[in-house]
Amino acid sequence: MMFVAVPLLSPGNLRVSEEWYNRFRLTWDPPQSPAVGYRIAYQPLDDPGPVLETTVGEDVNSQLLLSLQSGTEYSVQVTATYPAGQSEPLLVNAKTLFLGVSGLSTYQVRPYSLCVQWQPLLHATLYRVSIQSTLNGQRQEVSLGGGASRQCFYDLTPSSQYQISVHTQMQEIEGPSVSITDMTMPAPTLAPTELPATEAPPTIPPAKEVCKEAKADLAFLVDGSWSIGDDNFMKITRFLYSTMGSLDLIGPDGTQVSHVATLRSFITSRRISEEERKSKIVMNKVYPVACNVSPFLYLLITENVLN
Repeated sequence: MMFVAVPLLSPGNLRVSEEWYNRFRLTWDPPQSPAVGYRIAYQPLDDPGPVLETTVGEDVNSQLLLSLQSGTEYSVQVTATYPAGQSEPLLVNAKTLFLGVSGLSTYQVRPYSLCVQWQPLLHATLYRVSIQSTLNGQRQEVSLGGGASRQCFYDLTPSSQYQISVHTQMQEIEGPSVSITDMTMPAPTLAPTELPATEAPPTIPPAKEVCKEAKADLAFLVDGSWSIGDDNFMKITRFLYSTMGSLDLIGPDGTQVSHVATLRSFITSRRISEEERKSKIVMNKVYPVACNVSPFLYLLITENVLN
C-alpha cells in the first residue's frame, strides 16, 4: 500500500486594512482543510531585529496588530497550523501611517536667532521642537500644542549650523522626528570709529624771495582780552606766522621781533579812542611782558576800535 503525502494548505487572499499611525489589520481566507490555528510573524523591513509573532485560534481569520512604529513598512507572514506541522507562509507587506509634520522649513534666519515653520498634522495633540548646534551640541527644546505651526529660537551663535527637529505626538503615540539643518547669519561688523578731525597747527612758510632783503624792528602788540573772541584770535595767530615767515633773517643781525600780549583785565579792554592821544596808550601803558626798548615800528593788533 502506498501513502501519498498531502501538502498542508496555506491560507489565502491575505490583505491589509485599517492602517493607522501605530496599527493595521490583517485578514485572510481559511484553507480548505481545517487548521488548528494560525501563526502571524512580522518585523520592520529596514530593521533586522527580532521577529515579532502572535497566534490565533482556528476560528479566527482577522487580526489587528498593535504597538507598531509610525511610518514603518512591515513584512508579514501568516501560516496555518496543523497537527502534522505548518503550511507554507502567506506573505504581504503593510505600512503604518506617518506621524509627523510636512513642509518643514526655516525663515527669519539671523545671526543670533532663527525661526522654523511646518504644515500641522490633523490629529496631532503635541509637538516637541528642538534645536541643536552641530558644533558644540548646545540644545534647546520646547513643547507646543497640536495647533502650532511655527517656533523661533534665540541666543544662538552667529555663523553656526543647527539641526531643528520636530516630533509629533498623538495621545500616547510619538512619531519619528522630522529634521532640517540651517546656518545662522554672520555677526554684523561694526563700522570703524572715525576720530574727530583736528586742525593742524599753522606752519611758518619759507621766506618769500622778494622780502629777503627787508629789515625792520617789529613789535607785535596783540589784544588778548576776552572781547576779541576765539575766532579772531586764531586769525591773529595765523597772521603772525605768515608775517614772520616772510622775513629772511630774525635776530640781532636781521630783523628783531617781539610779541607783546595785553592782559585780560578791565584796563586792557578800554577803548583806545577814549585816550587823549592814541600814541599814549601804545607808548605809556604798562604791559607786563613788554621790554624797555622801544622798537622802531609798532603793529598794534586789536579789535576794530581805532576810529
